[in-house]
Amino acid sequence: MRRIRRILERKRNMQKWLEKWDAMHDRYVKEREELQASKPF
Repeated sequence: MRRIRRILERKRNMQKWLEKWDAMHDRYVKEREELQASKPF
């Protein structure tokens, strides 16, 4: 039982990490789009 709990905890941590990464990635993509839009060419 303990091992299952540990696996679930690790999975939950991965989920948190993935959500954080997704948010960072979204921000990065938006910033790049804004930079491209602000360029004269």
